[in-house]
Amino acid sequence: MGIFIQSSYEKGAVIMRKNVKKVVIAFVVGVFSIFSLGAVVQAEDYENGNESPVWSSNVVHTDENGAVVLDWFYVPPTVDGVQPTVSYEIQFDDEKKFVDATTFTTAENIYTLTKKQFGKNGGRRYVRLRSVLTDASGVVTYSEYSKVREVVYVKINKTNFPGLYKLLKNGGQYTSLDGIEKIVYDTDGDGWMNPDECQSVFMISTEDTYKKKNGKNVLIKATDVSSMTGIAYFPNVTSVSLDRYSGAKMDLSKNRVNSVNVRGIKTKTFTLIAPIAQTVLLEGDYEAKITKLDISKCNKAVDVWLYGSNGTKTLKLPSNKKNLKVLSISDCSLSTLNMNAYTNLQQLYLYKTSLKSLKVNKCKNLRYLYFYYCEKIKSVDVSANKKLRGMDIYKTKSLKKNNVKKYKKTKLTVDKGKWWYDTDAYKEDMKHLYD
Repeated sequence: MGIFIQSSYEKGAVIMRKNVKKVVIAFVVGVFSIFSLGAVVQAEDYENGNESPVWSSNVVHTDENGAVVLDWFYVPPTVDGVQPTVSYEIQFDDEKKFVDATTFTTAENIYTLTKKQFGKNGGRRYVRLRSVLTDASGVVTYSEYSKVREVVYVKINKTNFPGLYKLLKNGGQYTSLDGIEKIVYDTDGDGWMNPDECQSVFMISTEDTYKKKNGKNVLIKATDVSSMTGIAYFPNVTSVSLDRYSGAKMDLSKNRVNSVNVRGIKTKTFTLIAPIAQTVLLEGDYEAKITKLDISKCNKAVDVWLYGSNGTKTLKLPSNKKNLKVLSISDCSLSTLNMNAYTNLQQLYLYKTSLKSLKVNKCKNLRYLYFYYCEKIKSVDVSANKKLRGMDIYKTKSLKKNNVKKYKKTKLTVDKGKWWYDTDAYKEDMKHLYD
């Protein structure tokens, strides 16, 4: 049963159960023996019962007063058909090792933690408990500890959320089919994120909006976010969509974010770390003239859209080259682009780039290629791309049709736009994009 047993006569003997079958008896100098008063109960004498208390649910909740509710169930074992008296010891600490843990006791199988118990700024805490069993003769035994439970109760301030606190305090917004929708993060308005609120954050989102004033649309700028520090407190976030970002880095490695859309990036360089994001859109603030976009650590990225500015000369694409299927590049001063390592690439869109050379001959799965105002490229060789269904040269006067080497079945058009969007083949491809 994995029970740690300690008699009230611990000067006489200590019995510790180290596994299911073995009991190691260590005698300490004293006047009593384990046989003299029947003070020690063998672990095998216990019948049925739980090895340790079991939490009632997988998620921690708060009550109407904002207190954290911990509840559990436990069936005590019996000795000779008699159940002992049960109480519980709860350990509460900011580290999983519980070296300096605070201990609470209760006779009930429920306990509440108040906001004050999390300290000035709150944060992440850990809780575990064990049963304390006392039989009729006064012998005390302890069950194994329960699984460790993580509890987050964190104050919305610069310490915990240096670049996010304004958004969390004021709320965000996003566009749905019904228009602009508000997001309220601090639902009870107390300036803290309690466990329920932390669990309920699925999207970090801001958007510029417009308001009518004197018959004109006036821009209402979205809340600026400068750092994602603290987002790890929200385990269920899957989407980040921001209209204004002033940080040089966005680290989402502690979350399972699968969609990232960041616009209005104000720094000269920007690095995104989103290990499982499949959809990535980055757009630099035009006035900032961003020089470098780095998504090398977005190794699950499938659909990528990178919008730089006239000064963007460096793009670092995912280090894992197997997953990328759609790539769109805009407003970048790239002179060469070699995509041959990305053999699963299906769609490539180039907008207002300074490209002079493009290599895609090893992209055997390439289906669609689009040029838009790319005024410096003069020739393209796609003759090896036998799956290439459609290619359009839009307002790109430097690239003439007779300077495109293509496979005979590839449909090449000029100034027709992305006509393949209306084809059944394209629609079928998009159905399976994330397969």
